[in-house]
Amino acid sequence: MSNYGAQRRGMASSDFSDYESDSASRSSFGGHANASPKQTKMLPALRPGMPVAKRQHLFRLKLELCSVCYNFSDPSTQREREIKRQTLLELIKFTNTPSGQKVFCDASMPHVLKMLEANIFREMPAESQDMELEDEEAPVQSSWPHLQAVYEFMLRFVVSSEVKPKVARKHLHRNFCKNLIALFDSEDPRERDYLKTILHRIYGKFMTYRSLIRRHIQYTFYEFMFEKGRHNGIGELLEILGSIINGFQLPLKKEH
Repeated sequence: MSNYGAQRRGMASSDFSDYESDSASRSSFGGHANASPKQTKMLPALRPGMPVAKRQHLFRLKLELCSVCYNFSDPSTQREREIKRQTLLELIKFTNTPSGQKVFCDASMPHVLKMLEANIFREMPAESQDMELEDEEAPVQSSWPHLQAVYEFMLRFVVSSEVKPKVARKHLHRNFCKNLIALFDSEDPRERDYLKTILHRIYGKFMTYRSLIRRHIQYTFYEFMFEKGRHNGIGELLEILGSIINGFQLPLKKEH
């Protein structure tokens, strides 16, 4: 471990300071849309043997890098988008082990949630005019490789045993659950499938949010029936609700 530190100290310190000086010119987190090429640099790899403080610091820097949102129709951002994608894939791989999930500590949770919010909470594109559009024919999002990686990372965060509900509730707020349900109107069935899995996991883990999730799903159904007349995620929400109802025990609680 000491040999590793000696080998990496010079390069890592330089990379950290360079990235932090670039980051200082941006507002912290929150979906930056126009990062210049000089502001995006590949950071050193996370390693289980790193000192805890350095590992947490590097993890935070990688989350900040991944919170930058790019215009996928702009070819000039291709290099930066690829760096972001590779960083997301690294985070997924690193947090796929119990030792790697140690980065999900109380101090890192606000940064994790801000990165997720910056990437997944966005304005939905205009609805397709074809009412009979099949899932296989759904519009292809050029940003999907990034979104998929974000959802994979989010799933690992939600199911991690390091993420304790009492601690995570301070950062994963009620509005996060509401905004997550709103994303079920996505036209991309791949995204809705991830949302279904993640929302169900949140429902199972965060008991205090269960009534909120049921109410907001119910509100979505009412909105679909009496106002909009169309919603892309009704099928997935019905699956979640069906699974929830199957878990009810007799005698039923008044709230059920």
